[in-house]
Amino acid sequence: MLHSIGVWSLGLPPEMGGAGGGLDEQLACAEVLGSLAVPVPSTSVWVAAAVLATLAPPPELLQIFSEGKEPVGVLLPADTDAVVTLEVDGGQLSGAVHGAIDGASLCHAIVAAAGRWWWIDLRTPTVTVTMQSAFDHTRPTADVQFASTPAVELGEVDPAAAGADQVTALARALLAADALGAGRAALELAVQYSLDRHAFGHPIGSYQAVKHQLADMLVAVETSASAVAGTAWSAVEGFPDATAALIAKSTACAAGMLATRKSTQIHGAIACTWEHDLHLLMRRAKFDELALSSPGTLLDELGASLVADGAAGTRSGRSPARPLFAVDAADQAFLDELRTWLAAELTDDWRARWRDRDAGARRRAFREWQGFMADAGWVGIHWPVEHGGRDATLAQQVMYHAELAGQNVPGFIGNRGLSLTGPTLIVHGTPEQRQRFVEATRRADILWASGLSERDAGSDLAALSTRAVLDGDEFVVNGHKIWTTNAQFCEWMFTLVRTGPLEPKHDGISVLLIPLDAPGVTVQPIRRNAGDHHFNEVFLDDARVSATNLVGPLNGGWSVARTTLSHEHLTNFLGAQLRQSKVVERIIERARDRGRRGQPIDASLRRRIAESWVNSEVLRLHGMRNVTRTQAGRDPGPEGSIVKLFGQEEEQRLYELAIDVAGVSSLREDSWALSFMSTRASTIGGGTSEIHRNKIAERVLGMPRDPSSEPSKSSSPTG
Repeated sequence: MLHSIGVWSLGLPPEMGGAGGGLDEQLACAEVLGSLAVPVPSTSVWVAAAVLATLAPPPELLQIFSEGKEPVGVLLPADTDAVVTLEVDGGQLSGAVHGAIDGASLCHAIVAAAGRWWWIDLRTPTVTVTMQSAFDHTRPTADVQFASTPAVELGEVDPAAAGADQVTALARALLAADALGAGRAALELAVQYSLDRHAFGHPIGSYQAVKHQLADMLVAVETSASAVAGTAWSAVEGFPDATAALIAKSTACAAGMLATRKSTQIHGAIACTWEHDLHLLMRRAKFDELALSSPGTLLDELGASLVADGAAGTRSGRSPARPLFAVDAADQAFLDELRTWLAAELTDDWRARWRDRDAGARRRAFREWQGFMADAGWVGIHWPVEHGGRDATLAQQVMYHAELAGQNVPGFIGNRGLSLTGPTLIVHGTPEQRQRFVEATRRADILWASGLSERDAGSDLAALSTRAVLDGDEFVVNGHKIWTTNAQFCEWMFTLVRTGPLEPKHDGISVLLIPLDAPGVTVQPIRRNAGDHHFNEVFLDDARVSATNLVGPLNGGWSVARTTLSHEHLTNFLGAQLRQSKVVERIIERARDRGRRGQPIDASLRRRIAESWVNSEVLRLHGMRNVTRTQAGRDPGPEGSIVKLFGQEEEQRLYELAIDVAGVSSLREDSWALSFMSTRASTIGGGTSEIHRNKIAERVLGMPRDPSSEPSKSSSPTG
């Protein structure tokens, strides 16, 4: 049936009788086939389509291929270390291909031998096809032997167009998409079962233990979806970039296995029966994982390559895929203008000031730089034009953050104001508030602290107790805020206060702008585990704040904060992700330096380096995927929640890797060691990882709230 709708001829151009299309269509179909565990030879057939598209095949072969009734596929050994011994003598082929993917399901084979491509009818008497005992019953492999078998020459193997590396990369990308489909199907089964199955009087999906499993499954599936999409973005003439395919296979195949394992655990005993579909999906995912090199093998090879590339003092020749979204003329003009401005204004003097040994001098330089960029129109680019922004498109924001990170421009010192206070005032502020604060915020003339968390109101932010009582034309504020980042350097605090009753607790919250130099406001430092002063406590003792500093309606602060944060662009995370990639590069160089000094790192560290490199690429691909969805007019999807959770946990792993790569030299406290300690808070600030998992399960996957918890709006807006 699939041949009748042109599925098999995807990738073969219409002039050859094919359905046309590209790798993205093949990957989409592969995902569907994987989700249903369809027993068809999709991988080898689509690889054959890509190979034939580079040749001039005879019309009869093209007709057979386009009709699809007799499957035509490239013989690919599942074991990349397998030795293929094929010889050609007078147009006759002899030899064997062992463990060929889809080998038992093909009628015709395309093989490479003696530097040329050949077409063989596998039903010829001189061909022996021995099906192997199949772990994945939907795709049995086979040993295929040829004994002076007639073969039709198709053309020369062009290593630059359709050589072994390109063929392997395409097959790996297709297996990755298949594994993604199996993982997504396992997740969907787990979600439905978690809603239907009841235990102790409630759906099992209402219990946190199940929610966290589901959230981890979603994160794995969605990150691998971005990696798979990256192979399509990197494709040239139907073949993906080899590194993009490595990223996709190592990510998606691991995700497929994780999802099928966790789904089996959630289902319990029923999933361990022959009748249940989960074992089919698990077999499918395991096949995808092991064929053409396992994720572990790929990561080991990548890690060794990344480290060895610089061992002799040379820069890496690796050219990882850099998938691009659609860039129109306006977007390109925007990027060109930014690059021209940076080329003229980003001087060595600025960079020297940012590296000043005196912390106070560095902060002054950062503030002046933000003001300098703001005056040129390069700060708050996503803000409306009337408020100093550029109404930048999402694509432009992505390019903007990428360019700044690529040129090692530090993040803006006033980023909290740019991402929270400024947008809030633009939407909810009075004309007087906008006049007073918005431009000053954009220029970093005013720096903002975030007065959200309290001792008993962290992730459960609505439990805050700091109270503001209206007294004439002023609010009298009493309470205590904690974990206020860099409040010692800020002039104002964007503050959530309680102005109404405790119950219902969301309905009595308001937003106040509080000057930190007001009488009754005391900022006290909290020394971090790294030894530095980053966090603060802010005590409010009868602090009097003008009623004109109320943002939005009285007792309507919860909606004000949530509305603003829900519209915050994902690109605000992008700069941090790109800077994280820079950290990975520095870690790789650190490992290379050890090698040059005769102190090579061990295999386990090389694999961790490869994992971090892949994860940094996946985070970047998430941003690209969000852009393509937005450009197509679709909802961005759950990327925001996923990026926050995945990125925060990866940041911790990254800095631990950094000091492990350094080895005993990390026993001397340096900036890497301090970063290792300070990033322990990465999975706590802005809502803990555990709370984010709950949010993902509830808001994205539709799980009910815990039976003992309050209505859903109690979730913190900080996510």
